[in-house]
Amino acid sequence: MEQWFFRITNYAERLLEGHAKLEWPEKTITMQRNWIGRSEGAQIRFAIKGHDAAVEVFTTRPDTLFGATYMVLAPEHALVPIITTPAQRSQVDEYIEWCRRKTEIERTSTEREKTGVFTGAFAINPINGREVPIWIADYVLASYGTGAVMAVPAHDQRDYEFAVKYGLPLVQVIRPAEGQSPEGRAYEGPGVLVNSGEFSGKEWQEGGKAIVEALKTRGLADFKVTYKLRDWLISRQRYWGAPIPIIYCDTCGIVPVPEKDLPVLLPKNVSFTGKGQSPLATAPEFVNTTCPRCHGPARREVDTMDTFVCSSWYFLRFPNPHCDDRPFDPDIVDKWLPVDQYVGGAEHAVMHLLYARFFTMALKDMGLIKFDEPFLRLVHQGVITNRGAKMSKSRGNVVNPEPYLDRYGSDTFRMFMMFMGDYTEGGDWSDEGIAGVSRFLNRVWRLVQRFREAPPQGAESERSSELLRAQHRTVKAVTEDIDRFHFHTAISRLMEFVSDLYTYMDQVPQQEQNERILTEAVRTLVQCLAPFAPHLGEELWEQIGGTYSVFDSGWPTYDETLASREVITVVFQVNGKLRSSASVQRGLSEEDLKELALRDERVRKFVGDKTIRKVVVVPDKLVNVVAV
Repeated sequence: MEQWFFRITNYAERLLEGHAKLEWPEKTITMQRNWIGRSEGAQIRFAIKGHDAAVEVFTTRPDTLFGATYMVLAPEHALVPIITTPAQRSQVDEYIEWCRRKTEIERTSTEREKTGVFTGAFAINPINGREVPIWIADYVLASYGTGAVMAVPAHDQRDYEFAVKYGLPLVQVIRPAEGQSPEGRAYEGPGVLVNSGEFSGKEWQEGGKAIVEALKTRGLADFKVTYKLRDWLISRQRYWGAPIPIIYCDTCGIVPVPEKDLPVLLPKNVSFTGKGQSPLATAPEFVNTTCPRCHGPARREVDTMDTFVCSSWYFLRFPNPHCDDRPFDPDIVDKWLPVDQYVGGAEHAVMHLLYARFFTMALKDMGLIKFDEPFLRLVHQGVITNRGAKMSKSRGNVVNPEPYLDRYGSDTFRMFMMFMGDYTEGGDWSDEGIAGVSRFLNRVWRLVQRFREAPPQGAESERSSELLRAQHRTVKAVTEDIDRFHFHTAISRLMEFVSDLYTYMDQVPQQEQNERILTEAVRTLVQCLAPFAPHLGEELWEQIGGTYSVFDSGWPTYDETLASREVITVVFQVNGKLRSSASVQRGLSEEDLKELALRDERVRKFVGDKTIRKVVVVPDKLVNVVAV
């Protein structure tokens, strides 16, 4: 089949280098690195005995070249019909036909026994001049690398299994630095070269480099970087997907659809025959067209694009959905993009996320946009389970949200979803958990009603200062937690703050409650609560005198000094009896605590004329002055 590709392989190195700019989960970046599959090694040329042709192989272990005892070509390799001897012809042809019926996954499976056929031909190992037999085997693919491998059975497990099966020789050329090579399997680790002529005794990396340098002077090898990544096949023989904008003309050849005729729309009167034919081919008025160059009869491409093509640039369309004369307005796109925060599943790591990065880089190279990475920050959502298992109808554990929405309301349901666990890991559904969140929101409601019915009347006090510090610590923590998608811990911080507010209102008489500090604390609570419980947040905001919408009020700020210093109460004793206390920063040194206690007026009063024998300090708890 003739099909269309995007040359994503031209961007392999840039796709790897771009990871340095991204704040993405490491496992996703690792998946992309592995998919791109960068390998540093050498391209080595093997002459074929009796032929002018040669075979080139890529290897990451040129240090093992002396141990190459046979060569394997893909059954589809172009040289196979040329080098196969008459005696082996029928067996080779039969094997090639058998391989054609296998999928790539079947052929490359590590669990499947390897098969192969000898071609009758021999290659010349360029480093020692020895003849090595050339086989074909199903586990080598023509589409990967050069379609040929040098087999080193002593140091590659796949080659080892093949060699043992077919009685091919093994030559050890790498000796482990410590210990012995394993019995009954290949040694694939580093070591020192042995049985490698003048290179014996060299450390494996040094030896490999020296071997390539020696062959490079003779034009038989060179250092090379390769990638597992293949070009992106976008042709699909199906109806859904964007039509590929190409026209075929017998006179002009392949002609792109002119920009003025874009986009090409799907025809509606197609037939779905199920015979492997592209549905668009069944619509003659779509297929038959005019060549845009010579204006003679022509036909349209009937394949559609892979749907990942559309999802590779949809984010550029979001800021300007009403742009009718082009895909997007560059000025608007440059204003709003790239995406600051992207949320999506990890299952798209090597498809949508990789393709969107490639599209963005290509569009920048074309001068259409000014940035080369689409999603600067990425978070993967977790999965909500029930009784420890993924929800599914077959398990009978699907949670229907409607009864919970009817009973608790959408705010409680929404908040519990965020509270049940880390956003990126998900959590297990719990009826007790949602009831707990409901109790918390009711507690917030009662707190605000109490504040409205008995407004504060007092001035500044030490207890008010403690509440102020709690407010700033809460804003700092909730802000940071939301930014990191740690919604569950942000809600926990709010629960602690609500407890702080109740403690203040319960223990400080109304006439002593500071109006400015308590009012600001309640206002801050409602603002921080609103992203989690938006309906309740709007209602409470109106009740405390907020104008328009809580989401228009701006996010509360915090003072780093007040937020970062955790203040605790340390008690001062004289001869074991409580005499005073002080609010201090947690972690204050023993010497500082001792000095504070001895300067305290009430401590000095009870010590009087007595002699201080010793001072006992329990950090962050108490200071006891022993006086006689």
